[in-house]
Amino acid sequence: MTTIIESGMPFDFADQTGFRLEDSDTHKAVQPGVKIADFLYLCKNDTVVWCVEAKSSSPHPNTQPDFEEFISDVKNQLLNAFSLYFAMRLDRHATAGELPPTFKIPELARVGIQFVLIIAGHPQDWLPPLKEALYKELYPTIRTWNLGSNPVIVLNDELAREYRLIR
Repeated sequence: MTTIIESGMPFDFADQTGFRLEDSDTHKAVQPGVKIADFLYLCKNDTVVWCVEAKSSSPHPNTQPDFEEFISDVKNQLLNAFSLYFAMRLDRHATAGELPPTFKIPELARVGIQFVLIIAGHPQDWLPPLKEALYKELYPTIRTWNLGSNPVIVLNDELAREYRLIR
């Protein structure tokens, strides 16, 4: 079992199903200026990669311009994680070997991708506007990569516990 602590939440994974992308040598090699999501999580029988960004808080959806800036930052972090995952998967970096073998799904065209935002202590009624705004920002990528019908997931810590991501 591997535990990753992020934004005060303990994420527990079976070995080789969580990869802390944020602290990877590959991410360090592409710094500075490349903000990235916290980690990758391999789920659904090792066929879907979640790009996960965890936050300790979020502005209320009606708080402008803070909410728009928050969504834009999260979008960039998730897209950079998505890009770096595929770059590592395609051995585009000398440090790509640090990606656990479980993430090297043989049939690359069949890899499912979901963008996941998890916010500690967040009210559940604030989650749908966050998901909608994040989906809208990610829409061009979702469409061009044909990511399916539910490519954006937004959870609070309570829902993350139900998914058995955190204890």
